[in-house]
Parts: sequence; structure tokens; C-alpha cells
Amino acid sequence: MSFLVISAVCGTVLSCEVCEIVHRNAYAELGDAARVTIAPYTNIQDRAVLTTSTPTDELDGEINIGHYVTIGHGAVLDSCTVENNALIGIQAVIGPGARVGAYSQVAAGSYVEPNTQIPSGQLWAGNPAVFKRELSEDEKGSSKTQAKSYANLAQEHFEALETSS
Repeated sequence: MSFLVISAVCGTVLSCEVCEIVHRNAYAELGDAARVTIAPYTNIQDRAVLTTSTPTDELDGEINIGHYVTIGHGAVLDSCTVENNALIGIQAVIGPGARVGAYSQVAAGSYVEPNTQIPSGQLWAGNPAVFKRELSEDEKGSSKTQAKSYANLAQEHFEALETSS
């Protein structure tokens, strides 16, 4: 089950199950030049843009998003990888070739420079984003909890659409 409400899908492949991509008076643009893969229980919020680059020898151009990931409102992801249980804050930008490790968080409004490798379990913030601190076990667990709550909301939306048609 996927609940997708998007106004622009350009490109090759979108893989998504039990995830929510929503918009309200805005859009999510997905995959204009290469593959976009979104694992289960991931949510991509209003005005988020996922854009891919033309593959080169140095960059495959793809976006890969793991399980239980939350991509905040207005965030921009460009040809990057976001591992399981990560959180990308509102209006954060993730540059091409960057990798956000599992259980990591990128603060709202941050800019992760191209090819930056964020290790697992860390908080990064700023422009450019830099390491701020290790996340506590509670903070790491909150990412999955938040993603599950969005998956439940997606299920409610899906069921409401089914009963109204």
C-alpha cells in the first residue's frame, strides 16, 4: 500500500510500498534523470523535491531512501542516499553523492555538501552542515516511531479514499 499525492513525476523508476508522499498546495518532484528508490515506511512531506542527476563515472545519479525515513517539508534531495531510520529536517538540502547514515538526523534548514558522508547516529546542522553531536538512543528510536505514525496516517488516508470511491 502506498499513498501518493504528487503533482510531478518525471523519469524512470519509483519503488515505494507502505510509504506516504503528500502535498498540500505544493509538489514533490521525483526522479528526472535516474532511478529513485524509496523503501517501506518512509514519508516524504509537502514541497519536498527529489531530483536526480545524469549518471557519470563518479556518481550513479540515483536517490536511495531506506526504511522508516522522514523527509521534512520543503527538503531537497539530489542524487544521494539516506539510510534507514534517518530524519531530514524541514527545508534541508542534501547534495549529490552525499550519504546520511542510519539513525542520523539533518537539522532543519541545513545544507549537506556534495559527497559528504554522515556516519550513523549523528546530528548534523548548519550551512554547510557539520557534526554537532552523537544522538541518544531515545533520539534514534524516535525516528522509527515518527515514521510509523506517518505510515498509519497514510493507511487512514488510503482507506478514506477507498470508501469514498
